Amino acid sequence: MRQSKRTLGIAAAISAITAFGFAMSAVWPLLSLVLAARGHSTDAIGLSAGLAGAGALASSFLTLPIARRFGFLTTLLGALILCALSLPLFHLIPSFWAWIPLRFTFHVLVTGVFILAEIWITLEVEDKHRGIVLGIYGTALSVGLATGPLILKAFGTVGGAPFYAIAACLLLAVLPVLLGRRAAPKLTQPAKSRLLPPLTMPAVLLCSFVFAAVDLAFTALMPIYGLHRGFSPENAALVLAMFPLGSILLQIPLGYVADRIPRIYVLQFCAVGGVLLPILMYALPLSLSAFLALIMLWGGLLGGLYTVALALLAQNATPDELPDLNAAFVLWNTLGMVAGPVIAGGIMSTAGTPALPLGFSGFAAILLCVLLFSARNYTQN
Repeated sequence: MRQSKRTLGIAAAISAITAFGFAMSAVWPLLSLVLAARGHSTDAIGLSAGLAGAGALASSFLTLPIARRFGFLTTLLGALILCALSLPLFHLIPSFWAWIPLRFTFHVLVTGVFILAEIWITLEVEDKHRGIVLGIYGTALSVGLATGPLILKAFGTVGGAPFYAIAACLLLAVLPVLLGRRAAPKLTQPAKSRLLPPLTMPAVLLCSFVFAAVDLAFTALMPIYGLHRGFSPENAALVLAMFPLGSILLQIPLGYVADRIPRIYVLQFCAVGGVLLPILMYALPLSLSAFLALIMLWGGLLGGLYTVALALLAQNATPDELPDLNAAFVLWNTLGMVAGPVIAGGIMSTAGTPALPLGFSGFAAILLCVLLFSARNYTQN
C-alpha cells in the first residue's frame, strides 16, 4: 500500500513538472508573438518578458508560506487551475497595461507549480533510487519544454485557440495530482532563508544557478552565434533543438550512475564537460553534424547538473529542511535565468560573437572549482 501511494505521488509530481515545462515553453513565445502582431515595440515586449523573472522571484518567497497556510495539495491544485484560467484572459483582454499584472501573476503561479512539484518528488522518493527517479523527472521536464512549442504549430498564434489549448493541457495535469492526493506532503515547519543556505549547500545551489544561466543564455544568443558561424537560419534553429534533446537522452543514465557512485563525482564530471565542450566549439572548425552532436552531449551534461544536484540536495537534508531548500534551489535557478543572458550578452559585446562559448565555459569553470573545493562536504548516504 505504501509503495502504491508513493508511486502515485511520484506520478503526480512528474505530471505537474511536465505541465510546467509545457506551459513555459508554449506561453513565452506565444505572448511575445502576440504582442509583436499587435504592433508593440521591442521595449514593450522586453518589459513583458521581464515580468516572468519578477514573478518567478516572487514565487520563490511566496509559495511555501501559502502552502503552509492553505495546505500543499490545495496550493498545487489552485496554482494549476488558476494558471489554466488565466490564459484565456491574455486573448480576451487586449490592453498591454492589463497584461502586466496578468503576466506577473501567471508566472507566480506557474513557478509555484515548479516549486511544489520538486518538493513533492524529493520528499517522496527513497534516496537509493533518487538519482534515477529525478532523472525521469528531469526527462519529463525536458519533454514538456520540447513539446510546448508544438501547440503553436498546431493551433497557430492568432486568436484564442492556442490559449485555450494550453489551458486544457494544464488542466489535464490536475487528474494525476488528484489521484496522488493521499501522498501529498504535509508542510509544518517555519520558513527559512532562501538566499543564505547552510554552508554545505552553496555548491548544489550554484549548480542550479549555472544550469539556468547557461540554458537561458544559450536559448537567447546561440542563434546569433550560429549565424556568425555561417549556419542558415534553419540550421541555427536546429542547434537549439539539439540542446534539450541531449537532456532528454542523458538524464536517466546520469541518474542511474548517481545512485551508484557519490553524486558529487557525477556533478564534477558534468562540470568538466561544461568547461571542455564549449572550448571545443570555439576552437575547432566543426562540420554541422559534429557541431550538433557536441551540442547534444553538452545539453545532456548541463541538464545533469540540475537533476543530480537536486538529488544531492535531498540526500544531505532532513525532510523538515527540504521544502525550504527546494525553494532556495528554484530561487537560485531564477537568479541564473536573469543573470545568464545579461552576462553572456556582455561577453559578446566586449569580446565579439565568437567568444560566446568561452562565456559558457567560464560559468562551468567557476562551478567546477566550487564543486572540487566543497566535495568533502558531500558524502553518499
